[in-house]
Amino acid sequence: MVLSFVTYGFVIAIMLWGVKFAGIKGFHEDFMSLKKTKALRGVSAVCVILHHISQQEAFKETKTLSFFENIGLYFVAVFFFCSGYGLVKSLRTKPDYFKGFVKNRIVKTLWIPFIINSCLYCLFYKFIMNSDFPVSKWICGVLGLTLINDYAWFPVVLTVLYFAFFFAYRNEGSEKKGNFIVALVIFFMACLFCIEGHLAWWAGSRNWYLSNEGWASSKWWMGVKVFWFSGEWWVNSCIAFLMGILFAQKEKGITAWFKKAYFLKYAAVLFLTAAAFVLSFAGMEKFGYWTEWNGTGPGIGNKFITFFLQEPSVIFTVILIFMTMMKFNSDNPVLRFFGNISLETYLMNYMAILLFWSVIYKAGTREPLIVEGNLNLVKYTVCVFAASVVLGLIYKFICTGVKKLIK
Repeated sequence: MVLSFVTYGFVIAIMLWGVKFAGIKGFHEDFMSLKKTKALRGVSAVCVILHHISQQEAFKETKTLSFFENIGLYFVAVFFFCSGYGLVKSLRTKPDYFKGFVKNRIVKTLWIPFIINSCLYCLFYKFIMNSDFPVSKWICGVLGLTLINDYAWFPVVLTVLYFAFFFAYRNEGSEKKGNFIVALVIFFMACLFCIEGHLAWWAGSRNWYLSNEGWASSKWWMGVKVFWFSGEWWVNSCIAFLMGILFAQKEKGITAWFKKAYFLKYAAVLFLTAAAFVLSFAGMEKFGYWTEWNGTGPGIGNKFITFFLQEPSVIFTVILIFMTMMKFNSDNPVLRFFGNISLETYLMNYMAILLFWSVIYKAGTREPLIVEGNLNLVKYTVCVFAASVVLGLIYKFICTGVKKLIK
């Protein structure tokens, strides 16, 4: 409990450091500036790291950092929102924005770092973890055809969304048509997950994954977190990307509307956000995403229901965050630092998780290791957090060097 409270206090402290209140009647007109959104991404980056730590079994059993366990998608939604918003703003302010868009925004910004990250993880597994993967897994991992880094789904999804944006808006036409195309792509990705599930349930006999014999005879590509869109975490926060686009298109009108009777509308959004969370958790409890393990098959219908019941919580959380930023802005060196390396720390976070695996798991197993006073959890949290930052900085340095060589 002490670790939880100290960690919560740390997050609150860096959020309040440098906070500015616009006053009862005033508003921050620059609340969506690059500087402010980068600070927000900094907070989200810190919270995503803590989310991944809290999902480890030793933390679940002791209910340590439990606040972060099931809310990672809302922090990721912030990144999607900022991405959608930034694309529209760039489109409207930069001439010939789509000229070189694929090369600059997708290949250089997303895919070169993604491939470098995959190569680094292959080296890590081979020489640090001494993993003996099949040749096909090494090849698919390096090429990015399957995930060698469990957390590397974000640049893949962002690539799909960037391509959707490119094809939807590159020719002058109706914004409504473009918005519909992006919404359709997001819906299609959700459908892929709901059908695909978390693993290749279709590749063996019915419910093969519920027995040790089934896993013993399975291929490596039949497991969890292998294929693209395998898992709800790929798609349940993507709606925020479309929200960012819509907000950027109608920013003046939307902000003007929220400014009128602001506190009444803020209270309404706060209530709706709470109600949406209740609906989301009720849906996960009754229907759920992990229906494969119910023994009744893939449970595609349950996944669809859970997805649509969860989306309102993402929508209202994003609205609540940015309504809050209209009144309160926070900016300090810590947030700017994490904002500048948010993607890098995220992509290297899984390596840090694995590096200190033995601190919270019994040797050679996935059985949680609980010691008196939970001191190993404190050690693990500090080490993983610090290692994520250091590895993120090294990774950013490598990416910068490779891009210069390519150029």
